[in-house]
Amino acid sequence: MKKVLIALSLGIAGLSNAANIIVEPAKPNEKRNAVFISGEIIKGDFDKFKNALNKINNDKPVMVLLDGPGGSLIDAIQIGLAINKLKYDTVAYRGICASACAYIWLAGARAIIDMDRDAKIGFHSPYYVDKFGNKKSDNTASAILGGYLRDIGAGYPIITYATAVDGDSISWLTEPKAKEMGLSAEFYNKKSTSEPDKKTVEFSNGTLTVSVNSQNQYHGIGIMKFNNPADIETINYVNGKAEGPATYTFANGNRQYYTYINGIRQGEIKTYLSNGELIVSFYRDGSTKGQAWFKYDNKLKYVDSGVFDS
Repeated sequence: MKKVLIALSLGIAGLSNAANIIVEPAKPNEKRNAVFISGEIIKGDFDKFKNALNKINNDKPVMVLLDGPGGSLIDAIQIGLAINKLKYDTVAYRGICASACAYIWLAGARAIIDMDRDAKIGFHSPYYVDKFGNKKSDNTASAILGGYLRDIGAGYPIITYATAVDGDSISWLTEPKAKEMGLSAEFYNKKSTSEPDKKTVEFSNGTLTVSVNSQNQYHGIGIMKFNNPADIETINYVNGKAEGPATYTFANGNRQYYTYINGIRQGEIKTYLSNGELIVSFYRDGSTKGQAWFKYDNKLKYVDSGVFDS
C-alpha cells in the first residue's frame, strides 16, 4: 500500500492553496521584522522560508505570522526547528492556523494568538490517505512529530493533547486548556474590556497587589503598600520577576526611582527629596554597599559625595 506524502491537513474544501511566504523588513521606526506564512504548507516551503529570511538586513527581532489549514509535516517541522533555534516569536494572526501550521506556531519563543482577529489554533494527529481515499493514522509520522515537539521543548501534556485527535477531527486550543497544560501561549485580546487578573499577597511588612499572566505569574504593574510607615513601591513584573523601572514613594514626600533586572535591584538610583534636593546613588546585585552616592541641592548644584558602607 503506497502512502501519500506525509501531511497534516484539515481537509476543508477551498483551503488547499500553496503557502505564500512574504517578508516585511522593519522600517526605521518599527521594532520588528515580519514574516507571513499563509496557506497550505507544501514540499519546498522550508527552502522558500530560508530564502525569505535573506531579505532581512537588520538585527531587529523577527515575528512569524501564521494562518493556514496545514500541509507538509516535514517542511513544517523544518520551519519550526529554524524558528525555535532563532528564537523568533510566532503569531496566529487571523482565521485558522491548524495542523502543520499549529506545530510551527508552537515553536515560537512567544506563541501568540490574536483573538481580536478571531485567530484559532487547531491540532490533530498525522494521517495518510490510502488508495481508496480513506484517512489512516500514520504511526511513523506521529513518531517524527513527537520527536519534533520534544526538540522544541513541548511537555508531554502538550504532545499528548496535540496528537490525540485523529485526522477526521480537530481540537481547537482554548486559554483554559493552555493554562491546564502549562503552555505559555499568549491570547491577545485588546478588545476585551475586562481587567487583567490580579492577586494580593500579604507580607509581614505590607501587601502586594499585582497583575498576573495566564500562568499565574506576576506580570504587569505591582503595588506594594507598606504597613509602617505608609510608603508605596510601584514595581513592573515580567513573567514572575521584577523587571525594569520601579518607583518608591515615601510617606514624607520623598520619591525614589530605580531599576530591577531579573528580580534584583541594579544600576542608578535617583532620590528626589521633598525639599527639592537630589541624591544619585547606585545598586550592584541588589546592594548599595561599596557604591558611590552624590548629593545635589534644590538647584541641582553638587553638594557632597561618598560611598555606602552598608
